[in-house]
Amino acid sequence: MQAQHNTLVRAIGAYGVAHALVDASCAALVFSAVATGRLPSSVAVVAILAYNLLAFASQPILGWFVNDAYSARTWARAGALVTAAAYLVLAIILAGRNARKLTHPTFSK
Repeated sequence: MQAQHNTLVRAIGAYGVAHALVDASCAALVFSAVATGRLPSSVAVVAILAYNLLAFASQPILGWFVNDAYSARTWARAGALVTAAAYLVLAIILAGRNARKLTHPTFSK
């Protein structure tokens, strides 16, 4: 019984640390893009608001589904994959925007 409790506490701690790292890395990415001029601050505000809206609005629904599905580990992995995909999409957008500035300086706005 104690071993099961310890495993649960470790799992919750690991998920908590992973969640904090994802939030911190998302914030760092947005703020660094603004600081370097790759992302206008108005777009960053919209991105942060959209992120929070999606994250908090979907928590009750996804939490209910995950609790019923008994597959928290699978959903944690899926969340990590979605986050990685979001980073990839943002990197492609920023790379395309920077490439356009380098190849067509007159159109860089």
